[in-house]
Parts: sequence; structure tokens; C-alpha cells
Amino acid sequence: MSFFRQLRDKPWDTDARAPEMIHPGLGDRGQTTRKGLLLFLAVVSTLFFMITFAYFETMAQINWTPLQEPRLLWLNTGLIILSSVFMQRASNLLNAGGEPQSAQRSLMLAGFLAVAFLVGQIMAWRELLAGGFFAATNPSVAFFYLITALHGLHLFGGISVLAVSVAESFQQKDSEKLLRTTKLCTTYWHYLLGVWLLMFGFLLVDYNGAINVVALCVGLLTGSP
Repeated sequence: MSFFRQLRDKPWDTDARAPEMIHPGLGDRGQTTRKGLLLFLAVVSTLFFMITFAYFETMAQINWTPLQEPRLLWLNTGLIILSSVFMQRASNLLNAGGEPQSAQRSLMLAGFLAVAFLVGQIMAWRELLAGGFFAATNPSVAFFYLITALHGLHLFGGISVLAVSVAESFQQKDSEKLLRTTKLCTTYWHYLLGVWLLMFGFLLVDYNGAINVVALCVGLLTGSP
């Protein structure tokens, strides 16, 4: 009889159950999602670290020829910086209890700038390919395509999540859910911005310059001069 009683209680309906019957692990979905995002970022960081290590190893070889990066990358860098700024603005607005419409506009602008960044990266690829720079031309060219492709794929995933969240916020008008998603997206955006600035710096300098960039980053993280 307990089986039929469980069916009548509708165990799948979380709203119908008493608060004490809900699994404690599901009590704070926002905190759980944030931990999942941080775990994902740790995995992505490991991936980019391995690529950076391979980049340094290959850069020290004799057949390494520095790539003359397209100037368009500077414009793209400005776009992703602005996108991150508007993401932070949306998060600040929602955190302060501001109008969700203003935050939604900032989120849409951040998404638009991120898409413009991806389009700019594709245009940079086209410029290099038109100049005869293929992956087999030189290791520096191959690493450029690898780094920008991986970064672009991760950013595209973030844009997809942001687009779905903004669309749902217009339909459901759930400001609390929008705030949680915006905070997560802001963390993700800042992370990808940091990765791009670091990788872009490596692309601009030679071997000794890259070592100096790493030393500077380690010094900033550890607090040592």
C-alpha cells in the first residue's frame, strides 16, 4: 500500500512536498550551479594551460616563425572587453534591485558584442587564409588557429546560454532566476576575457617576451614583485 501512497503524494512535484522532504542538496540550486561552473572553468583552465605549455615548447624550436597578427584582433579585443563590461553592468543592476528591463538591454548588448567578436575572429581567419597562411605553413600559424578556435567555441557556448536565459526572462519575468544566470554568465565572461588577453599577449611577443608575461602574471597572482 505504501507504493500507492507514494503515487498519490506526487513525489515528482517538489512544490507539493513539505520543505523538510526536499533533498538538502537541491535546496540551493544557484550555489550548486556556481560550483559546477567553477569546476568546468578548472577543467578549461587545464586545457589552456596544456596548450600554453605546448606553445612555449614549440616556440623554442628553430623552425618557429612569429606570426604577424591581423590588426583586426585589436578591434576584436576591444569588443570582448566592452561585452564583459556590459555583462558586469547587468549584474550590478540586478544585484541592486534595478529595473530588469535595463539589465536585459545590457545583457543583449553584451551578447551582441560577443557575437561581433566572433565575427571579427572569423574575418581575421579569412584575412590570414587569403594571405596564404595555413596551419601547415608554420607552427605559429597552427597555434593561432587552435587558440582562437577553442576560445571562440567556449564563447559561443556562453552566448547560447545567455540567449536562452534572456528569452526566458522576457517570458517568465523571473528576476531572481535572471540574476542567478547573469552572475554565472558574468563570471564566465570575465574568465574568457582573461584567457583571451593572456593568449593574445602570447601571440604578440617572442619567446623571451612570453616568458616575461608569464613571470608578470605569476608575480601578480602571488603578490611578489
